[in-house]
Amino acid sequence: VKDRPEVRAAIERVRVYLERVRGLGLTDRELARELWPVEIAAKLLTNLVYIFVWLPLSVPGMALHAPLGLLIGWAGRRFAPRRDVIATTKLLLGTLLVLMSYAAVAAAATWTAGWRGGLIAAVLLPLTGVATVRILERGASLGRMLAAGLRYTTLKRELAALRVERRELEALVVATVERVRPADMAPLFPRDEEFSEDDVP
Repeated sequence: VKDRPEVRAAIERVRVYLERVRGLGLTDRELARELWPVEIAAKLLTNLVYIFVWLPLSVPGMALHAPLGLLIGWAGRRFAPRRDVIATTKLLLGTLLVLMSYAAVAAAATWTAGWRGGLIAAVLLPLTGVATVRILERGASLGRMLAAGLRYTTLKRELAALRVERRELEALVVATVERVRPADMAPLFPRDEEFSEDDVP
């Protein structure tokens, strides 16, 4: 039933909701309960670290790691012997290509700036690699993270709005499932039973 319009609409709305939650550095389970002020402060601090620490560190490494990422993605699909080992092929190719690239850049830095330059390059390259991966993982949510970090007073309102959206999505998903499930399929959780958040795996 995944191609039915009401199912696709529900899935898209859930996807947007989860992106908003992840953009704040939260999980759905965390949003389902009240967050302590210290937890909110810790999430904001984490978001600000991404903005002010990882983002600047990723800039110099982006020129090296972004093309490598594209090459690894293409090569993994092209040279994997089977579809079920594409991820393994990407991991092996990525490790080999990254190490070779780091060695080449460190050697070039040593050649042009001496052993100190090579040592600095050898230390900075892995840091920029980690920073690049972290920034790419967050992607478009960085703008929302920055906004949330700079507007602490609006974060509580945003959390309240997301909780309202979460309750509406719960009702929407249940109603959609009720409409599209086959009549002979018994529901795993009957509607007349109530479950707490701890019952959800």
